[in-house]
Amino acid sequence: MRITRVTKIHNHRVFRDFAWPCDLHCFGQFNLIYGWNACGKTTLSSLFAHLEKQTNLAEGEVEFEIDEDRKCCGTAIAGTNLPPVRVFNRDFINATITAAGERVEPIYYLGEDSIEKQAKADELKKKKEAALEELTTATSTRESAEGALNRFCIDKAKLIKELLTGSQSTQYNNYDKRRFKQSMAAMQAQTDAQAALLADEEKEQLRKQKDSQPKADLPAVAFNSPDFARLSSEARGLIERSVVSETLDELTQDKAVAGWVQQGLALHSGERETSTCRFCSQTLSAERRAALEGHFNDAFAVFQQEISSAMASLDRALSNIRGVTFPDPARAYDHLQDELKTAISEAQNVIESAADWLTEVQNALDAKKTSPFGAVQLDDWQNQVPTPDDLRNAIARVNAVLDKHSNITKHLTVVPRPSSGPRST
Repeated sequence: MRITRVTKIHNHRVFRDFAWPCDLHCFGQFNLIYGWNACGKTTLSSLFAHLEKQTNLAEGEVEFEIDEDRKCCGTAIAGTNLPPVRVFNRDFINATITAAGERVEPIYYLGEDSIEKQAKADELKKKKEAALEELTTATSTRESAEGALNRFCIDKAKLIKELLTGSQSTQYNNYDKRRFKQSMAAMQAQTDAQAALLADEEKEQLRKQKDSQPKADLPAVAFNSPDFARLSSEARGLIERSVVSETLDELTQDKAVAGWVQQGLALHSGERETSTCRFCSQTLSAERRAALEGHFNDAFAVFQQEISSAMASLDRALSNIRGVTFPDPARAYDHLQDELKTAISEAQNVIESAADWLTEVQNALDAKKTSPFGAVQLDDWQNQVPTPDDLRNAIARVNAVLDKHSNITKHLTVVPRPSSGPRST
């Protein structure tokens, strides 16, 4: 299979309307094409290059003849069965032969693959140079950072050693940057390393603690919370109870007189039994005594006694919570004084609120005692019963600060003050 002729070339580069002459022989085994410059020799070689690469023409109309019996259009070269073609022209030279570098050297790279590989090598060489430059910069940065870290560790280890070294403790006598790095690594390994960092205020507190002289222990605040729910329930039951009695209007309507008469009736009965009024020296008739005793019957007396007992329980509870004593915050270590003051103030507020409630309940029972046959307003105290946990938690917060104070005293190493120079702990 061979190419026998180019039957036509229409509007392709320098060719406008070429047709293979009838008297022109077909291509032979060897063919010489010659002519003036710009007459179309290079264009013909480019057409054969399309056949070599099997790429379609994008310009004009060209038709090839194959074996004198088959035609191939220039726009349908790709995919057509064609004889093998090799073209060696200037385009081929430019694409396949180049010198190594700008100057002509004795080494050349031949072939398209070699040219691409050389271009790739040149690109990789540039990347290598850039990477080496980045590596140099990164190495310098790393060395600078390592130097800064080393100085930081040395300075911090020195500071810790100066702060914590004592004549009675050798734990920090040889503290150095190695141990400091180990401590930092251990802290970073924690689940929440950020939480392990101390704020400036905490650091200052610890410095004060280190420089503190040991102080005496402050005993914990002892406290037993009253059963407020039980006291409330008992008081409400008494206030809502009705006393059955043959009441006298004159005493029911005047609480002060009723109390005076009740006390006087007791002074005229029992061991002081008499039928003469000790106030007016007149005869105390049996009918009058019976009427008074009907008013102040046994149920009434028992009720009054129960109210008195309940008021006594309230009084004991009141004395209990108001008897709570707190230590003087000034006796605590300096860095704990503000915390202790706050905890004590909060506890005192809770105690005072509970004391006010107990007083309100006492007042309600007292009103019921002086008016046993009348209704007494329950007010809001029944819906504001203190919670024992509030008192216990408030006292516990105070005791927590006192525990801190005791722990500091327990672990504080006292170093005798030298004759000169600063003391150390």
